[in-house]
Amino acid sequence: LAHWRVGDFVTPTNEVRVRFTADDSPNDSLVEALIDDFAISFLECEESDCPEDLNGDGVVNTEDLLTLLANWGTSGDGDIDGDGVVNTADLLMLLAAWGDCP
Repeated sequence: LAHWRVGDFVTPTNEVRVRFTADDSPNDSLVEALIDDFAISFLECEESDCPEDLNGDGVVNTEDLLTLLANWGTSGDGDIDGDGVVNTADLLMLLAAWGDCP
């Protein structure tokens, strides 16, 4: 199962086209191709007034802390300050926002 973000290759618009190519190389006179479960999905995230609430439940709590720690050192969930890595700065931001989101 493969996933690609269209935005990593082109600017997503209603003009984007997807093309599949099947190639017989070297020419053995038989070309077969199969595409199964092709889907295009759109994900739009709303800006949060509480970016430290990593799971979106309205509270900065242990679940958010565990998510941050599970992604420590990566660019995954928990990169609150957007610097490309989950680190001490993000941890301090999460702890400072502990409790109910405004």
